[in-house]
Amino acid sequence: MRQFRQHLITLLTAAAIIAGTALSAQAHFPWINMEDSNLAAGRNLKWTIGWGHRFPLSGLMSADAVGEMAIIGPDGAGKIGAEAVNDLQFQSIEGPSQPGAYIIAMSRATSFYTKTTEGSKRQSKKGLDNVLSCSRSNSFMKAIANVDGSNGTVDTVVGHAIEIVPLVNPAKLRVGDFLPFRVLYQDQPLKTEFYATYAGFSNDNGVFAYAAGTDKDGYGTVKILHSGAWLVTVSLKEPFADPEECDVESFRSALTFEIP
Repeated sequence: MRQFRQHLITLLTAAAIIAGTALSAQAHFPWINMEDSNLAAGRNLKWTIGWGHRFPLSGLMSADAVGEMAIIGPDGAGKIGAEAVNDLQFQSIEGPSQPGAYIIAMSRATSFYTKTTEGSKRQSKKGLDNVLSCSRSNSFMKAIANVDGSNGTVDTVVGHAIEIVPLVNPAKLRVGDFLPFRVLYQDQPLKTEFYATYAGFSNDNGVFAYAAGTDKDGYGTVKILHSGAWLVTVSLKEPFADPEECDVESFRSALTFEIP
């Protein structure tokens, strides 16, 4: 009986650890939903921004919440302008004419969230009484689109504070292959957990098809389990630089791509 109880305690402890890890993956975050990830030259790139914790169909993030937005051309050379068509839809200002891989890179406007005994505020702790906690969120998104084929390189570093850098063009992969990537934080390799899933895997919040970790040099791989739209995401929390202003600063990156 004593051994059974000890075994039960061990199982419950492990379950609690797993549950805690799952909760960290369930916070709201944005990602890019491409209308078409493989298109002919001259067609505009079009997309929306998913928002929530259920890929790909949760909520949509509005244009007024966008921070920065850019489209990097083949081999990291040159940029194409991007614009909001309306509050929820975005597109390239012109249709890409050069064949190759294009990286759509965006960020969500940095935001504070402070809890007090009287409720929550979208601001730092400064000027507030009875503060319970404060966090500042930094969210970044990347997506890959291929124009006239899948021969373009996709390993351009765009410079986000936290970034997932794919090392192989996903359009070259098939079910059963592995996508290698690298995670950078402030331009340095990051050893961290990551989560991945594909469209259709689950309709439940915070459920991912794949969970693993990068090594000390920031390298990781995802096994491609299904064709279609995929998402890989990583997150990190650190103490805020000025504890008088806020408590915690969080960083999250989401990479989306399509497997033929």
